[in-house]
Amino acid sequence: MAEIKLYYGDEPYRLMERKEALKKVEYPEMNLYLTDGFDQEAYEYAFQLPFLAKEKTIIVNLETCSGTELLLEYMQNPVSSTNLYLFVRQMDMRSTLAKNFPKESLVEYPKYTSQELDEKIITYVQKCGKKIPQGVLRAVKEKLQYDNEEVSFFDVRNELSKLCAVSDDIISMESVDELVSVNETENVFALMQMILDHKAGQLFHEAELILENRNNVIQVLSLLLRNYRIAWKASFLGMEREKDIGVHPRAIIHLPCEVCINSMDYIQDAISGIKGGRYKERDGFFICLSRLMDCVKITAKSS
Repeated sequence: MAEIKLYYGDEPYRLMERKEALKKVEYPEMNLYLTDGFDQEAYEYAFQLPFLAKEKTIIVNLETCSGTELLLEYMQNPVSSTNLYLFVRQMDMRSTLAKNFPKESLVEYPKYTSQELDEKIITYVQKCGKKIPQGVLRAVKEKLQYDNEEVSFFDVRNELSKLCAVSDDIISMESVDELVSVNETENVFALMQMILDHKAGQLFHEAELILENRNNVIQVLSLLLRNYRIAWKASFLGMEREKDIGVHPRAIIHLPCEVCINSMDYIQDAISGIKGGRYKERDGFFICLSRLMDCVKITAKSS
């Protein structure tokens, strides 16, 4: 018998991990359906037979528990070969939708406990080939204030990625003091490095995670623009004067002046396009990242 479950909680990173695990199905191009809302198309898909497999999966992203009449209708007579997984951002246990689920089918993913957070941080750092002393670990947690409602493990992971990128074998307290920004929500430094390294798959996966974590795209692009401005200043100041820029030299990504100027133009276009309604947030973000990567590739070929 196929599963029907509803996932919710205060830790979007845990929800993302669960969602990624559920996407691992046989022949996903035929047996996996992702949708923002259970509409008529999703309803009809649920009744189709799986392709060369015993089951198929529908993953539904819902902002709230409202407007789910068609979904409730389907739940009265579900298909035994179709798994249905709902991910609700703003959960309301009093809603009709929640009340239609048995208790065991409502799965909550709360924030990590202090011990769980320690384990996640240490594991992530080790995967990056680094070590983090206990004192430094405590300092990272104090700065990031993970207990705050608006801070998730996405924020923690992004800061760890930045620290690992500029550290040798062991993350130092000095690096934490200089690089970790309280409540900074986007790892823009890592995005720039992926663009520079032509890691398209990793870049767009990271972009999806940023959107998944409900981050403000305009804010992400603004931070990206700031970093390109820093790289632009470094391109004409030279390494001996990088300290005049006002950021840690190891946090500066070095790019040719022309790349920086063109990239800043692309980012400005995306920001104005999203604000003016010319682009949807996701489209503007992805178009911008594609242009930034093409800009680096063209420069590399001509050099």
